Amino acid sequence: MVAPTVFCILALEHRKDLTGLINCFMNDRPRRIRLDNFAIDRESESRCTSKVKLEWTPGDAYFGTAAGEDSLRGHLRSGAEAAAQALEMASGGTVDLDILAIKAIEGFDTVLVIVALKSNAAKISERLSGSCLMKGEPPKSAAMAVLDATNRMYGHAL
Repeated sequence: MVAPTVFCILALEHRKDLTGLINCFMNDRPRRIRLDNFAIDRESESRCTSKVKLEWTPGDAYFGTAAGEDSLRGHLRSGAEAAAQALEMASGGTVDLDILAIKAIEGFDTVLVIVALKSNAAKISERLSGSCLMKGEPPKSAAMAVLDATNRMYGHAL
């Protein structure tokens, strides 16, 4: 059996690019988890549920579901919580994410969703922030803001 490092060097000789080396060390996984599907269900006049499906490689799905009040604040919070839950599932339980705050801010003729998270991984606690321009459903933008915050930190580690 060829050692993974030797295999990566051999592959790099044939590909002659940095992407080949990165993919070797990452087992050919894409660098970032992406939002594959999103849905929001309005259960009643006062409650909603956000559902997020994240994908890293084709067929490699991670799901998150979170309920909230049927308001802009509730939609943002439920979308962010569902994305955080799916990311925790993708990490195999090695990452714990807590949504500290989420807000939609209007400025420059657009609406920006900003999220603040607390991340606990390998006994290290960090605060992260992410943002996304609001397009379409507010909870989907909130989920994208969570991915923005975490992809830079955990893209290689999950």
